[in-house]
Amino acid sequence: MSKPVKDLMTKEYQRRYGESNTACVVSVIGLDAISTNKLRCALVTGAGSAIEIAKALVDLRKNYPKIELKVGILDGEPELISVEQLAKMKGRVELLGELAGAIRSPGARLAGCLAGPGGRIAGGLKALVDKGEKSAESAAAVPV
Repeated sequence: MSKPVKDLMTKEYQRRYGESNTACVVSVIGLDAISTNKLRCALVTGAGSAIEIAKALVDLRKNYPKIELKVGILDGEPELISVEQLAKMKGRVELLGELAGAIRSPGARLAGCLAGPGGRIAGGLKALVDKGEKSAESAAAVPV
């Protein structure tokens, strides 16, 4: 391969992956030519997080058992993590759901505490009003 072609390829890779801070590396050695052609490259990136990519790769390995999952980079951290470990982690959406539940929990408990006694008081007042209405009706029904 000539130097100008290599330079063009390098610039294209920099344009394509220069801003990316997540990726997973796999080895396609051992796959047949058709499978290798379907997978195309050994650096897997995507619009989602490295965790989503890792989960997709673990699912992909079910169809291509010879693919070797190597390591991934999570949000630009210098420490490499195995793809299997990344796939077991919770993704952004799952963590946001847990966070929302944790934030909501104390407020829901407080509302329950406030609604409990208030509901009992309201029920007692309604019973008194109903009893008073029945007394007024029975007093009006008795001839004097």
